[in-house]
Amino acid sequence: MIYISEQIKEALKTLAEIKRRPPYELCIVKSVLNAYRNDEPHCLKAELDLVLEQKFPRLNRPKEIIIVREKPAMATDEQYQEFVEAARAFTGAMKFMATLARINTTTVSLIANRGFMRVHEYLQFQPHFSTVLAEKAKYSQPKPKAVPKPKVKKPKNNNGQKVMRQIMSASVAQARARKGVAA
Repeated sequence: MIYISEQIKEALKTLAEIKRRPPYELCIVKSVLNAYRNDEPHCLKAELDLVLEQKFPRLNRPKEIIIVREKPAMATDEQYQEFVEAARAFTGAMKFMATLARINTTTVSLIANRGFMRVHEYLQFQPHFSTVLAEKAKYSQPKPKAVPKPKVKKPKNNNGQKVMRQIMSASVAQARARKGVAA
């Protein structure tokens, strides 16, 4: 059996007490630890094995732990298509459906784009399909056409300097008119 170094050190102390001698020195402890790690022979190893067996009995642990996980039931293609139709009914339908079902919008988008759906997801969204489709019908009615505004031609100013010259010449002319200076 594999023992950790703390167990081996404790067993060495116990062996020293059994033999009625002072605790083993550090160099001996290290040599015993190296013997156990490298599976080498050592004169104290046989005695230590007996002490270790008494102090730390082997526990019959299962060698393998098998986790059995059931696969979630998948929704049918018709159910998935019904979900996709509702999710892509109009712009903002996924967000609207997510708020109704109290789920993150990203999750709704992921389900709509991955190509399959689990039954528990379908059951979570299914009560909200009619609400989403009713919202689509509410906004899908044609809007009345707006009357276009008459277009006003604006002067083309390719150069800002041209406009500045006109402003400056107008302001200079006004200044001269105030002073009474002839042009």
